[in-house]
Amino acid sequence: APVPSSSPTRPLTEQHIVLAPPGGVPERLALPPALATRSLGAVDLILPLGVGVAVRLVLVLAFLGTALLGDEGSYLRLGRGWAEFGAYTGHWAPGYPWLIGLLHDVTGDRADAAVRLVQALLSIWTGAHLAFTASMFCGRRAGIAAAWIYALYVPLAAFSALLFSESLFLAAFVPFTFHALRLSREGRLSAPWWRPVVAGLFLGLAALTRESTLLFVLPASAWVAWALRGRAAEKRAGSQRLSAWSHGSGPLAFTPAAILLASFALTVLPWTARNAHTYGRVVPVGVTAGSNAAISWNAPDLNFDLALLGGESAAASVPGELRARIRGEEPEGWRRRHAFNQADQVRLDIADGARFAAANPAFFLRTRAVEFVDLVSPLSFLVRQLRLVDDVGEPLESGA
Repeated sequence: APVPSSSPTRPLTEQHIVLAPPGGVPERLALPPALATRSLGAVDLILPLGVGVAVRLVLVLAFLGTALLGDEGSYLRLGRGWAEFGAYTGHWAPGYPWLIGLLHDVTGDRADAAVRLVQALLSIWTGAHLAFTASMFCGRRAGIAAAWIYALYVPLAAFSALLFSESLFLAAFVPFTFHALRLSREGRLSAPWWRPVVAGLFLGLAALTRESTLLFVLPASAWVAWALRGRAAEKRAGSQRLSAWSHGSGPLAFTPAAILLASFALTVLPWTARNAHTYGRVVPVGVTAGSNAAISWNAPDLNFDLALLGGESAAASVPGELRARIRGEEPEGWRRRHAFNQADQVRLDIADGARFAAANPAFFLRTRAVEFVDLVSPLSFLVRQLRLVDDVGEPLESGA
């Protein structure tokens, strides 16, 4: 009788049946496509990603007309200024203000609504890459499940309705992750030559949106070199898809890793050259790391989700006995030294923050746990913005 089988050493996109006539040699015949195991396809994602867009559009409508405060207002001013005066004057990575400026040229004063609409539609692109990444390792059902989680997870969906750079960043970083991991699945011989080029391009675009992406550049290249490792004898037939030079030689695939780095550099270097002219220093993307160090590599316990509660004008100290127990005794913090050049300011802040961490290692490690909890707090950004914007946030403030 026919028995379904598949090879454990050779991935198959369809199941087979083995026919073994008495005394004969087994013969493998492919099952009809309707009965074969299907890989994840675009049709599978229509419903979850469609629902995801609908959820995001509802949030966009809810936030239209609300006041743009804090970083949202700053992003909008930078984008409009770039469009109207042809110059960027901010310290953030340029990608998000550039998008706002581009849409300001098209829609004028409705740029904020246009940005939100674009972010909602970008969720299709990001969600699809996330789903295909999941299916690459765990199959079709995992890909569909990932698409539904991405569609319905409100803290993430809320960014489509807010003027923060996360939506644009994910539209570049998730495809980079997909292509980098795809390299490891295809292997050194089968990976197309353009795969590391595209991965480096998306990594560069992500860095131009959020400068913290720079932390992933060297680990990503090391991952590619290790994931495509293999002996030279296994690479002699490599001209089938990757040209022979792109394989490299030796146990680690340094050449594909170098291609990814070169692609990243070519994407980022034009802006780095602009920064060298503006600041007179080597600044790869932005100059916001200093202010982050002054806040998080310091003694005060700040949580911007509680900003402006109870009439306070700055980020509030966070109450809570458990939080205080985790942090322990608070050492004396440090005050920012001021430099005329913003790039020099960043170096001063990072140096002072690093000295504080080295002088108080136990306190610094305990505060990392608190910072992580703040980072993953459910609905954090959505609740903050609902509270801060006109009218909508009034009940929360009055009840504080």
